Formats: sequence, C-alpha cells, structure tokens
Amino acid sequence: VTEELLENVARSQMCGQDTVTIGSHYVHENTVQVRSMAAHVQGHGGGRFVAAMPGSMMSSFADWLREDTSLKCAVLQMNKLTNTGARVLATCGLRHNSTLLYLNLGWNDIQISGAVALLEAMASWQSGIQALSLNLNPVFRDCDFSNIDVQRFVSVLAQCSNLKFLGLEETGMADEIGSAVLQSLKHHPQISWLVLNCNQLADGSARALVDVKTINKTLQRVSFASNKIMDVAVKRLLRSAQVMDMEGVWLLGNPCTAQLLQPPLFSTMLNYSVDTVIEYISQ
Repeated sequence: VTEELLENVARSQMCGQDTVTIGSHYVHENTVQVRSMAAHVQGHGGGRFVAAMPGSMMSSFADWLREDTSLKCAVLQMNKLTNTGARVLATCGLRHNSTLLYLNLGWNDIQISGAVALLEAMASWQSGIQALSLNLNPVFRDCDFSNIDVQRFVSVLAQCSNLKFLGLEETGMADEIGSAVLQSLKHHPQISWLVLNCNQLADGSARALVDVKTINKTLQRVSFASNKIMDVAVKRLLRSAQVMDMEGVWLLGNPCTAQLLQPPLFSTMLNYSVDTVIEYISQ
C-alpha cells in the first residue's frame, strides 16, 4: 500500500467522506494488499469500497467481503471482470455477506453465466443486496430466450426478493428477453426501479410492462431509453397510465413521436448515479 494511497484514505477521513477510491495503479496481485486496503476502509467507518482492480484479485476481495460486516456499497466498474470473476464474487463473497446493499459491476465483461451466478447468490437467504447494476456488460449478447442460461436468469431474478433496483443498460437484450425479464417481476415484492436503456427492446417489452403493472404495485420507474419502441406501444402505455400508477417511464431516443412523450407518465432521463440509487433504495 503506497504512501499516496494512505494519504488518500487520511484525506477522506478528515473530510468526513464515506468513500475510498483506489485506482488500478495502486493495486497489485497480493492478498495482503487487499486486506490492507480493506482495513483502511473499515478504519474510517466502513461505507463504500470503490476499486479498479484486475479480475485476478477478485478472489482476495471476495474473501474480505465474506468476513466484512460493515460494507454497504461496492463499486467495481471497469475492471475487465469476466464470468470467472463474477462466479468467484458470487460463491466466495455474496453468499456469505448479508450487509452489502449496493453492488455496481458496470463496464465489465460479464456474460450470461456469470450474471446467473450472481443472481443465484443474491437469491440465497443471506444476501441483502437491494441494488445491482450490470450496465454495459455483454450479458445477453448473441442470446435468445432458447438459451438455458437466459431462462435461468429470468427464473432466479424472480427469487431475488430484496432487490429494489436493477440496471441492465446496454447488455445486448433482445425484445423477447426484455419481455420475459419484465414478466418475471410480476409478483416481485420490492422491485421499484428497472433500467433497460440501449438494448433492442421493442413493443413487446412495452406490452409486458402494461401486463406486469396490472399486478405489481411496487415497480415505479422503468427506463426504456434508446430502444426500438414505436407509437402503437406508447399509445397503449398512455391508455393504461391510470391503472399502471407509476412515477415515470423513460422513452427518450426511441423511434416514436416525441409529442406523445408528455408528463406525468413520460419524462426526461432520470439520473441513476450511485448516490441517487442509494438514496432511493434507502427511502
């Protein structure tokens, strides 16, 4: 652990911040390094662990996560994590941790089998994760609903009963898969915010949302930005707006008539930064 890293930790403590950011140039493949960094995170009150680490260090991080009792937020974006790293995190870390609330794995290289492993860990009785972001991972790339892992993903998602926020932006999701993901949430007890931007979703996913909202009363925010939803589906959403009773559906960047996208059902893009999501799930 370098002096520069220690200064960064000390500065965070002095400023009363609850986040320590550790850049990749501080990190080496060494369990002692991860444990030393973990000790500093714990030493200034737990909170968050924000790290840029090579995927080969995931085993050490998962070991620490299994032992830690204070960490609430882990942001592991842009670490080139693959299915192997996701499975290690799931089996060695998440299955044994009940305190972590927010897990952000955006901008990695996690595909469908790795995503299923994460969900299976979250569906176990010990997991307390309320927000999961897999944005900008090729989770569904080159997949259709005949894929066994895709079917497993949809099935296990319904069992992640603590989940309130799910980010699946730009994951290569086809409309058939998007419809199935939405349908799996029909009886979900807590899900309230779903981000599905920048996929290949079309009118089928919009119809699925209308159907899901006839039963699910917790789902309040769905973002379909930059997909392929047309006017017919938008008008159906409008007709069902009163029954759906949602905070908002975001459709910016779809090939539908802009004049249809009027409040209160439709609105501009919603910020789903780390702080925004944590504040939302904490309400």
